[in-house]
Amino acid sequence: MIKKGIIWLFAFVSAAGLYAQEDDFSQFMLSSIYMNPAYASTYTDLAVNMNYKMQALQEAAIQTTQVSLVFPLKADAVSDNIAGVGLMAFNQNIDDGLFTENGLFLTYSQNFSLGLLGSDLIAVGVQGGYSRSSFSPSNFQWGSQYSRYVFDGYNNFSPAPVSEFDNSANRITLNVGAMYYYNRKRNYLLHNYSAFSGVAIYNVNRPNDSFSFNGKDKRPMIIKYHGGMEVRTGNLYVLPNMLFYLSRGKVSTIVGSHFAYSFVSTARFTSNTKGVQLLLGSWYRLRESFTLLGGLQVNSLAIRASYDMNSNLFVDNEAISVTPAYEISLTYILSGDQTLRKMNNALF
Repeated sequence: MIKKGIIWLFAFVSAAGLYAQEDDFSQFMLSSIYMNPAYASTYTDLAVNMNYKMQALQEAAIQTTQVSLVFPLKADAVSDNIAGVGLMAFNQNIDDGLFTENGLFLTYSQNFSLGLLGSDLIAVGVQGGYSRSSFSPSNFQWGSQYSRYVFDGYNNFSPAPVSEFDNSANRITLNVGAMYYYNRKRNYLLHNYSAFSGVAIYNVNRPNDSFSFNGKDKRPMIIKYHGGMEVRTGNLYVLPNMLFYLSRGKVSTIVGSHFAYSFVSTARFTSNTKGVQLLLGSWYRLRESFTLLGGLQVNSLAIRASYDMNSNLFVDNEAISVTPAYEISLTYILSGDQTLRKMNNALF
C-alpha cells in the first residue's frame, strides 16, 4: 500500500504538474488575486474572497484553498480607487499531509485611467511572497500503527517507524499581471457592454523547486491569458469568458459563460439598489471536462458551488481517468451601504 501510494503520488505530480498556482480553480474567473495580481485594483471597497476545491483520486485526495483580502487605495472619499493592496494565503494538501504547500503573498496593483470619462482603464500588478512545500511519507499509515482497538484500525498517535524521507523546501516567488477594462463602471446607460482582457505571468524569478539543498530544479514560468465581456438584456447579464494557460510547453484552454439574473433593475451598478442575483455558469476545458456552476448573490455577498466532471486528464496525448472535483467560492464586499455590487471578477 505504501509503495503503491508513493508511486501514484509521484506519477500524478509529474503528469499533472501539481504546484500551487499551477493547479487552477474550476472557478478561475472568481479566484481574485490568485488568478492575476492586477485584480487588486478592481475593487472599490474592502473585499474578502475564498475558494476551496476538493478532488478525490484513486489513492489520494487533493484539497486546494485560497483566501484573499483586498484593500482599495483612493485619493479621496468620492474618487474611484487609484490602486489596491492585496494579501493572499493558499494551501494545497495531498493525501492528508503527504504533500503540502502553504504560501503567503502580498500584492500591489495600480490603475491608469484612459479617456475623458475614465471609462477605459489599464491595471498593472505585482505580487511577491513566500511558500513552503513539504513531502512527508511518515504521514502514511504503517503496519506498526495498526490496532484493532481503534475505530479506523490505525493509531495515529503512534509514531511512524521511519521519518528520514521527510523533506521540505522554502522559496520566494514573484508574479506580475496586467489588465485592460472597457466600461469598468458597468454603466449600461452609456455603453452597450463591458469587457476586459488580462495577462498574468507566474514564477518570473524561476525559484528553486528542488527539495535538495544543492538541487537546480527551477519552477516553470506560467503564463495565463484571460478575458471576457458582459452584455445586459433587461435584468439578465451574459458573461462569456475564457482562459488560456501555458506551462511546461503545454496549453490548456477553458471557454464558457457566466449568467446572472437580477431580480431588481441594475442598469447602473453605482445605484443604491439592494437585491438578489441568481448565478449560473458552464465551462468546457478542452479535451478534459465540463464544469457546471450555480450560486446566489445577495447584496454584497455571493456564494457559488461548482462541479468539475473531469472525465479525463490528457498528458502527452494519453488519457488518465480522474474523478470529479467540487469547489465552493465566497465573495464578500465590506461596503457600508450593503448594496448590490459588482464582485471581484472584472465584470462582477
